[in-house]
Amino acid sequence: MPGKFTMRARAAITALLVLCTALPANAISLLRDPDIEYSLRKLATPVLTAAGLGPGDVRILVVNDDSLNAFIVDSRHMLIHSGLILRLERAEELQAVIAHEAAHIANGHITRRLANRRAASTAAAFGLLASLAAGAASGSAHAAAGIALGTSSSAQRLFFAHTRAEEASADQSALRYMAMRNIDP
Repeated sequence: MPGKFTMRARAAITALLVLCTALPANAISLLRDPDIEYSLRKLATPVLTAAGLGPGDVRILVVNDDSLNAFIVDSRHMLIHSGLILRLERAEELQAVIAHEAAHIANGHITRRLANRRAASTAAAFGLLASLAAGAASGSAHAAAGIALGTSSSAQRLFFAHTRAEEASADQSALRYMAMRNIDP
């Protein structure tokens, strides 16, 4: 029976590696400058108020990163990468990014995203249990790994489908906010 234990252990390790590599952790570095933060607040005020958010309630921070990205952490913090800011040519382009992120807050996407992530994690965990049971029953590490990968992939696709719908909704809301304030999107 040592061969079966090795197969089961291999299947469990493979499944755990799949789960552990799904969410890499990255540290972020913020660029703090009072003048930049003041300017961002001024640019953000019209779109935040159009979104029904208090301009003083949402803090906009700049991440020291060359990539093109912006995101919300919670309902009070919006982060924009310095690389995105540097590549924009007009203030309205930055306001469009801020409006999009404000829409995620105003539309309650944070709460839904957390619930969707929990559901996907639960589905992936059940898949891991099923893969371990299949590996133990069949003695096949390949079968266990296949089930683990398949259920993890399905859970991930379900989560991303919700995310795509939220992105489209945020785009539509951002356009509405900008139109309400006569800002060229």
